[in-house]
Amino acid sequence: QILLFLIILVVKVQAQLYTGPAEGTSAIGVLVNTGSFIESAISNPDEKKVFNKFTYIEQPDLSQPDNKNSIERIYVEDTFGKNVLVDSTVKPLVLKGFNGIVETNSIPPDPYIAVGPNHILSQVNTSFAISDKNGNRLKTIDATGWYQSALSVAGPFDPKVIYDQYANRWVMVWLDQDNAAQRGTLLISVSDDENPLGAWYNWAVPSSVNGSTAAGNWSDYQGVGYDQNAIYITSNQFNFSGSFEYSKVRIIPKTQLYKNTGEAFKFFDLWDIRNPINSGSRVFSIRPSRSYANSSDYYMVHLPQGSGNAAYIYQINNVATAPVMTGYAVSIKTYSSISTANQLGGGSPALEAGNASLRNEPVHKDDKLHFVHSVNNPLFSGYAALHYVQVNLSTKKVIEDVIYGANKFFYIYPALAVDKNNNVALTYSRSGDEEYAGAFFTAKLANTTNFVPSVTMQAGKANYVKTFSGTRNRWGDYNGMWLDPSNEMSIWAFSEYTSATNTWGTWTTELRLEAYTGMHLVHFSNGLQFKPTELGHTGDTVAVIISNYGSQAVQLDSIGKVSKNFLLVSSKPLPLTLNAYDSLTISVIHKPIVAGLLNDSLKVYANDPAFGSLPISAKGYVIDAS
Repeated sequence: QILLFLIILVVKVQAQLYTGPAEGTSAIGVLVNTGSFIESAISNPDEKKVFNKFTYIEQPDLSQPDNKNSIERIYVEDTFGKNVLVDSTVKPLVLKGFNGIVETNSIPPDPYIAVGPNHILSQVNTSFAISDKNGNRLKTIDATGWYQSALSVAGPFDPKVIYDQYANRWVMVWLDQDNAAQRGTLLISVSDDENPLGAWYNWAVPSSVNGSTAAGNWSDYQGVGYDQNAIYITSNQFNFSGSFEYSKVRIIPKTQLYKNTGEAFKFFDLWDIRNPINSGSRVFSIRPSRSYANSSDYYMVHLPQGSGNAAYIYQINNVATAPVMTGYAVSIKTYSSISTANQLGGGSPALEAGNASLRNEPVHKDDKLHFVHSVNNPLFSGYAALHYVQVNLSTKKVIEDVIYGANKFFYIYPALAVDKNNNVALTYSRSGDEEYAGAFFTAKLANTTNFVPSVTMQAGKANYVKTFSGTRNRWGDYNGMWLDPSNEMSIWAFSEYTSATNTWGTWTTELRLEAYTGMHLVHFSNGLQFKPTELGHTGDTVAVIISNYGSQAVQLDSIGKVSKNFLLVSSKPLPLTLNAYDSLTISVIHKPIVAGLLNDSLKVYANDPAFGSLPISAKGYVIDAS
C-alpha cells in the first residue's frame, strides 16, 4: 500500500531555543589498562535505577499544513508466507553470527556495540567485552571495577560506546547517580589508540553542573554522538526528587580529550532545550548523531515520545569556542506509541516496549540524516512497527518515510547503520502473539524503496518475565548497530533475545547488503570437529555450507578425497556452477576404522583461488573387553 501523505515543514527558529553555552572543566583523568582486570563473579541481581523517566509528556503540535509533496510507504512483512509489500530481490549476506554477552545482574541489558579495525566492543548493564571479529572473546570487564579508580563509589549504568574513525579512538560513556549523595556523574573512557586492549584514560565528570555551576540535577538515558570535531553527550536531566527538568547536550572538543595524558578537558553545556516551533515546550530525549559526513554542522534529532507528526532537527556549529544551536521541524507521518509488547505464552507484567522516542543515535552521511523508532502500527493498531525516516539536510525535506511491520507482531528497540553505498540496515527485537522475543534485522539498498523480510539473527527460545521482585518486565532499552571502519560494506548488529526461560541473551551478527565483486566463496566453519566414535560404528554427521557471495559465478569441479574414516555426501552433483547467492551443502560422516586421533582436510576444487580447505578432527576408539 502506498499512502500519498508526507508533509515537509521548515520553521524559523525562535529565540528561546536553549540556555547556554556554559564552559566547564573536568577533573584529571586516570590511566587504566585492560590487562589489570580479570573477569569477576556476577553480583546480586538488581534492576537499573529508574526515576520517573516517563512523567514528562510533551504536547504534540499536530497543526502543520499538509503539503503532500512526497510519497510515504507502509510495508507489511512476510511473516506468514503471504503476498506482501516487501523486497525479496535484495539478499542480505550474513557473514558471521555468534553469542554476545550472556545475562548479567541487571535489567534491562541495554546492549550496545562499536566496531574498530580489528575488534568489537560490546556492552550491557553492567559489563563490557572485547572480541576479535571471529567472535573470540579477548576480555570481559565489570564496569563497576573499571571505574573504581576514577570514582570509588561508581555504579555505572546506561552504557554507550563509539569507535571514532576520524581519530582511531574508542570512547565509552556510562552514567552514575546517587540520590542520597546528590551525585550525578558521566563516566568517560578514552582508549589511547585503535586497539581497545591496553591503555585507556577514565574520567568522572559531574553531570550535575551546567558549565561550572551546580544545577542540582543528574543525567539519565544519555546519547553519545560524534563528528570530526567533538563528542556530543545528550541527556534528560532529573532533580534528586525524581522530576524531569530539561534536556541537555554536553559538547567535548577532542583536542584535550585525545592527548593521551589524562589531563583535564574543557566542555560546553547547552541546556533547557526547547521545541524549535514552540519555545514554551521543553523536549524530552534528544539523540546526537554519528557523523560520517565531515560537515561543518553537527545534527541531533528529537521525536516526542507519546505521539507526533514532526521530527525536530537541531544543528550545532562553532563547537570549539562558542557553540551555537538552531533548529527546525520536518513533518512526518503522524505516529503514536506502544508501551508493552506481547510474546508467546503472554506473561505478567508484559514486556516493556518503551515508547516512540528515538532510542538510537541517528546516522549523518552524505548530507542525509537517517533515524528509526518504534511506533504503533497504523494498519494493525495495538502492535508495534518500525518507523524509518531519511531527511535531506540541504533541502530540509524528508526523502523517505517508511512504516515496517506485520499483524500480531511487535518490532521494538530498533537501531540502524548505513554502509559505504548508502544501503540501510535496521536491527531490532521482535516478539509476537505466537513468537518469543528474538533478534532480527532488515535492510534496503540505496536505489530501492522496499525493505527485505526480517532476517533472523537468533530466534527467541522461551517466555521472558523478569522483574527482580519489581513491577516492570524490562526489555531494551536499546540495541546496537555499527559500520565496520575497515570494510565499510560490512555492518555489525548486536541485539537482545530470550536465550532461555526468563533469561535475556545477546547475539552478534556481521552482515553485508551487496554481493562482493567477482568470485567470493565462503563457508561458516572453522573446521569439522567430531565426537569420539567407537570403531565400526557411525558417529556424527557434520554439514558445511559453501556459498557464493560474489557477483560472478563460480565453478565447483570436485571434492578432494578423504580417508576411509569419513564419508562425504554432497547436496548436488559435481561439477556444479554456483551463481551469486547459490549454496552447496557437503555432509561429512564419521565412521572410524582406525583408532586414535584422526586429522584430515576437506578440499573443494573451484576456480576461486582464495577458497581454502577445511580441517577435519576426530577420534576413533576401541572398547577393551578384557
